[in-house]
Amino acid sequence: NPLLTSGQRAYADAQGTSMVNTPQMIVAGAIDVVGSDRKAVEKALNTAYTRNTMYRIHVARDPKGRLLVQFPEAPTGVPATVWLVTYQKSAESKVQSGENSGRDLMTYNVVRSLQKVGMWYGPATEIELKLDPQAKANSPDACAIIANQAEHGPIIAAAAFKFTKTLYKR
Repeated sequence: NPLLTSGQRAYADAQGTSMVNTPQMIVAGAIDVVGSDRKAVEKALNTAYTRNTMYRIHVARDPKGRLLVQFPEAPTGVPATVWLVTYQKSAESKVQSGENSGRDLMTYNVVRSLQKVGMWYGPATEIELKLDPQAKANSPDACAIIANQAEHGPIIAAAAFKFTKTLYKR
């Protein structure tokens, strides 16, 4: 997916490296760690808590039936890119080659689509959420809204919710 690839390049730039890879976990859009390294994950979470202010956002349906994400007024510093991410909470895969060849592995929070849905400039803002046809075809069971400073900078707002037919309406 070209959008996911460009995101990987942008995260590499934000990390100050030219190496593009698929880290198992990026904490707060700024710190990459191996997900199985509990100590490194805890350290990254603690660092993220002190690094950025996270703003509370809400997802709600308006009287017209539209699904909206509501952002508060906040000093964002730079415009934030707002993403709608769909994912599967768990998926099993049969590994065909490599060190885990022949094994069945479970993965968690597997991203199935990434869709840019708008920008947040700092004033209170509402953005309508509409799931594109490709994202619907991937049969997600959960969604997240993520606001990154600039295009792929630190995360300054996020919310996750269980995927239901909610996004299919209209």
